[in-house]
Amino acid sequence: MGITGATIMAEPAMIEACVRDSLNVSAPRTMVVIKPLKIVIENIPSAKVGFLSVPDFPSVDSSTTHQVALDKVIYIEQEDFREVMFTVVLMKK
Repeated sequence: MGITGATIMAEPAMIEACVRDSLNVSAPRTMVVIKPLKIVIENIPSAKVGFLSVPDFPSVDSSTTHQVALDKVIYIEQEDFREVMFTVVLMKK
């Protein structure tokens, strides 16, 4: 967005997009869970902890990385969880 001397109205979504574009290349990624939901992954042995390499700046190809632990117990946002029961029906032609 450019700055002019004229009085203008800007959509909040446009301002948010500009801020997001600026932060995308200047703010390293971190993770936080505001409303945690504890998840236990049953098919991972308790003693086995894995690590994932996550880029600090995903949009930059040569980005530095940090390690994130993947354990039997993880926490996700409550809003990201949905339990859906469904049935698959196969039909013959």
